[in-house]
Amino acid sequence: MQPVLTNEQLTERWPEVLDAVKQRRRFTWILLSQNGTPVGVDGQVVTVEFANAGVCDSFENSGSVEVVQVALEHILGGDWWVECTVDPNAPDSPSRQSPGPRLAREEFHQRLISRSPLNENMPVDGENDDSGYGEGSYFQHAVQKD
Repeated sequence: MQPVLTNEQLTERWPEVLDAVKQRRRFTWILLSQNGTPVGVDGQVVTVEFANAGVCDSFENSGSVEVVQVALEHILGGDWWVECTVDPNAPDSPSRQSPGPRLAREEFHQRLISRSPLNENMPVDGENDDSGYGEGSYFQHAVQKD
């Protein structure tokens, strides 16, 4: 039978859950103890709030959710599901976040290329390359032979 748990009870028992997590997986314990806070329980769902989206993603994608679920089952009994949220007041919460890291890297890369003095002489895709490295060049033949 699933135990009924209030938010206050979850907060009160959280140190025990953290200890059980630490015994199972130190990485998960570090994420939780330094960046995670239990913020609610609704039926079988425990919600943990993280300081930023990066930590939340790491938690979800590293198998840590399952580690916490097992710890909750061990400490509290019953079956539990863990959901992650990001603190809405965090500096990089989704409402205040810059475009994702990949987009930021791509924009940075494009800016570097566009500002490079070498860019003036670089051929655009489909244009003839007269740098000496195009078809028929020594470099092209050397690469093809390997």
